[in-house]
Amino acid sequence: MERISLQSDTPSYLKVSEIQEELLDFTDVLETKYNTVDFEFAFCFRVLYSIEGIKSKARFYKIENWLGLDLIMPESEFKPYKKDIEMQRKIMGKYFYPFFVETIRKYAKKLPTLKPVSENLIKDMELFLIEKKWMED
Repeated sequence: MERISLQSDTPSYLKVSEIQEELLDFTDVLETKYNTVDFEFAFCFRVLYSIEGIKSKARFYKIENWLGLDLIMPESEFKPYKKDIEMQRKIMGKYFYPFFVETIRKYAKKLPTLKPVSENLIKDMELFLIEKKWMED
């Protein structure tokens, strides 16, 4: 079973699709510490010109057995940093981590294999994102 799948919908001048691939390294953490979690994570990063009326959403797809996180970010926040990959990474972290936390806590109530490990998973994701420079320590 794949543990993480990725998609993106971003302007081509941004490096979001390249940066998001760093999340694939989190598979090692999932395999070693959270092998009881019996579903896949599907992350989609969208950078949209206008986000009015559109918000990030999460959903568990029972038949496919994956938890999808569809993250919406405003293009206006990225535009000043077209050539600054480090800043793009931090913007992604600013949106991704709180949404990840919210989603894990919500679905810990619904998914039996997630409930006992949810807070540790959140902490490990935080440490991972700090290590990858998506967030400050």
